[in-house]
Amino acid sequence: MNVAESQPAVSKPKLRWYRYSLWYLLSAMALVALFFVLDLVGFHYPREVIDDPLLSPVRVLSVRNKTLYLEDGRALRMDDSLLQGSIIDLIQASDNRVDVEPDRSQKLVVFVKKRRPICGTRWAQFVIIPLFPDDVQINHRELLGCATIGAIPSETQK
Repeated sequence: MNVAESQPAVSKPKLRWYRYSLWYLLSAMALVALFFVLDLVGFHYPREVIDDPLLSPVRVLSVRNKTLYLEDGRALRMDDSLLQGSIIDLIQASDNRVDVEPDRSQKLVVFVKKRRPICGTRWAQFVIIPLFPDDVQINHRELLGCATIGAIPSETQK
């Protein structure tokens, strides 16, 4: 009797699972790369940043006849409003605060805080996987108009 004939034949293990799992992994990576190149999958998302764009804000106490009465005692007579809408509504939307800066002429320039909408077309993909935030400032500084320093109310009452 031969020793080789008495032992049962053992087949070598086949590594099919290894080949198929490697194939599935490479296929999935290629599919994700294709979606990313075709801009169907996005990994960025917008994150709102609440900011204050006013550089040195001054509180507005009241508005009467296109005159702004500020907390520091100044009275600013508005020449014209460049923005659409009421001056009172624009100042209330700016938390009753304005920025006042001198112009090259004798006038002052008045700015308000205005909320801007976030445009979503930059993040418009078919599938969004929110991994990386893109900070988007939601407020910006907008020109209200030009003004001149008017009479202070306490002086006009004397």
